[in-house]
Amino acid sequence: MMLLDLIAEHFLNEAKHPYEYLSATAKETAQDIMKALKIPKEEIGGATKNRVIVLSDKPRAEVFSSLEKMGYKRYEGTTYIGSSGGGFVSPTGVEIIHKSLAQSKTGGAGIENEQIAYEQIDKAFVSANPLTIVFKGKNKSITYNKVTSVTHIGKEGESKGWKGDIALHTEEGAKHISIKKDGGYRWESVVKRFRTTYETFMNKAVAGEIPNLELIPHKDNPRLLIMTSPSGKPYGRIFIKNHPDLEPGSDTIYQMAFGPDHADIVQRTFTEGDFELKGNVLTITCTKVLEDENDLDPDDLPVIEFERNASKATKLDGIYQRGILMRTRPAGQAKGTSRANYL
Repeated sequence: MMLLDLIAEHFLNEAKHPYEYLSATAKETAQDIMKALKIPKEEIGGATKNRVIVLSDKPRAEVFSSLEKMGYKRYEGTTYIGSSGGGFVSPTGVEIIHKSLAQSKTGGAGIENEQIAYEQIDKAFVSANPLTIVFKGKNKSITYNKVTSVTHIGKEGESKGWKGDIALHTEEGAKHISIKKDGGYRWESVVKRFRTTYETFMNKAVAGEIPNLELIPHKDNPRLLIMTSPSGKPYGRIFIKNHPDLEPGSDTIYQMAFGPDHADIVQRTFTEGDFELKGNVLTITCTKVLEDENDLDPDDLPVIEFERNASKATKLDGIYQRGILMRTRPAGQAKGTSRANYL
């Protein structure tokens, strides 16, 4: 698919309005952004009259760094302006978000964010070794002393259920760091962990035994089950709260968040401006850092989420591989959006 075809497809799904829809003030901001990023008007859209979408295949970190250099103010850890990675606001009040074409490729924004953190930390060792690395969150800071190198965790960690994305190597051993971007994220896919819950819910839903829910094949793609209300309004997500294995203090919550490798969690959609090296101390600005369950706010605690994903619908019968996934998501994100109803 050509770049302009991809852009048109994203405008239909995300932006909904072309550049011309923007207000005069927003157009002025968009023109400044186009000049700074060296992108054409076709890579600019409008979510609202006053909300610019940068729809570009440039990495989000590069886009955000440019917006920072332009003097735009960053929204910290929010999702209400329409982007899971956060966004910016201009001095005239125009909001700017980024929808990256790179997210349509394998890995997506999360992998890109991990790579930025890895590269910036690894780069610092050229100037000093060992390093003192400080992840400075709004809630607290975590310091690692005598760090001599950083590595990716890789596939080995995934096979063992580790939560870490990178490892900081010190004289006392490796410390794993789990990196999450700002905005929406998931704790883990939990069909294996809660298989009975998945099967009970899906079978009852197919049988019509769950109030306000119908689970029926899509008329144009019978492999895909769609979740709708009795009136036919589709649900983008279904949340199950207060699962008995997800009570505060449970070992299940700790394992979902920090894993068997006891990884620390840092949350931030990183840009180069978040990394500051002074002498042998690398300070990394984060939105939030978490070391154990005591650092979890009520909104961080996991709830079960059922989500439709048409790409996973490959069978014509049964409840598995029908495009309905089960994950856990932070409770504070258990809500609908402007584009999706929820139950």
